[in-house]
Amino acid sequence: MKARSKLIRRKNIFKGYCFDVMSDRVVWPNGVTLERSLIVHPGITVMVPLLDKKHLILIHQYRYGADRALWEVPAGTLKKAEAPLVCARRELQEEIGYLARSWKKLASVYASPGFNTEIMHCYLAQGLEKTKNGLEPDEILEPKIFSLRETKKMIESGKIKDAKTLIALFYFFNGVDSR
Repeated sequence: MKARSKLIRRKNIFKGYCFDVMSDRVVWPNGVTLERSLIVHPGITVMVPLLDKKHLILIHQYRYGADRALWEVPAGTLKKAEAPLVCARRELQEEIGYLARSWKKLASVYASPGFNTEIMHCYLAQGLEKTKNGLEPDEILEPKIFSLRETKKMIESGKIKDAKTLIALFYFFNGVDSR
């Protein structure tokens, strides 16, 4: 099977603060010409901050789409031409006020590839050292330390509902390396 489509026409129909929406005319891999809408997103980093062998840090963060605070691992949107690990380092300090001495890539996965270019780059951050945070004006969050056991119970009971968090924790808890 031919693995790619061919772009005939692209029109930017919405420019947002962290993504654009395109209206595309494409030739599909099977030769059919179609109209498609596509969210173009720079991607995100998602970090599992491991404090020690038995504890990690989650944040309780307000999310507009859910209109409530959710339990999540720290995460952030890549800036233009920013490398994922650079973003991960920046966001870890901004959101929870820690630097990490050691980083391990857990996975890179598509958020929703049927209509969205966003890729989630998941990392394990270890050797944490406390520093000060630098929250952005729209970030309403509270970091909290949980044991690994408590975190697993939060997943099992449905207290963690954020997909990027569940994906990063899946790779972390299962020791899966999908690079």
